[in-house]
Amino acid sequence: MATNRQDLLGGISLWILFCSFTCVLTAIGFGVSLAAETQQAEAEVLVAQGVVAYDEHHYDDALAFLSRSRELNPRDSRALYYLGLTQLALKNPSEAVLALQAAKEIQPSDPAINYQLGVAYFTAGRYDEATPLLEQAFAADPSRENLGYYVGLGRYRQKDYKGANEAFNATKTSDPNESPR
Repeated sequence: MATNRQDLLGGISLWILFCSFTCVLTAIGFGVSLAAETQQAEAEVLVAQGVVAYDEHHYDDALAFLSRSRELNPRDSRALYYLGLTQLALKNPSEAVLALQAAKEIQPSDPAINYQLGVAYFTAGRYDEATPLLEQAFAADPSRENLGYYVGLGRYRQKDYKGANEAFNATKTSDPNESPR
């Protein structure tokens, strides 16, 4: 009977040890999950602050918010997109290309990302890479603001003068005295 009691106590001890171990692992996993969720929430707030700063033309602030967000969540396509726009506004087309290429890897068919990547390539003087993206955007929406300008210049470079004229004529701007970025 003593052996059965020792076996029973040993079994209970093992069961308690197993449950304790499981609880510790669960708590650790919950802590890691909670930390990841907190980091994700912080990254989203930083993106929102970056977008507001960008919209208000506070590009240095936008750059700071979006760069910090990227450290927390490097695969946030929205943060990368606005980081690219901010770099374009700061006249850093090479940096804009890097951010927008990263966004395109995450969202390869997003027309806004493809358009802005085309603009970034164009601004960086990488016309051969810009042209297909801008032509694709033009085919989808020729009335997109300033798009006809970029497509027209691309076609002009390729000596497609009639096509360039058509694209220039399709150019829409909110302010006719303002040149595209």
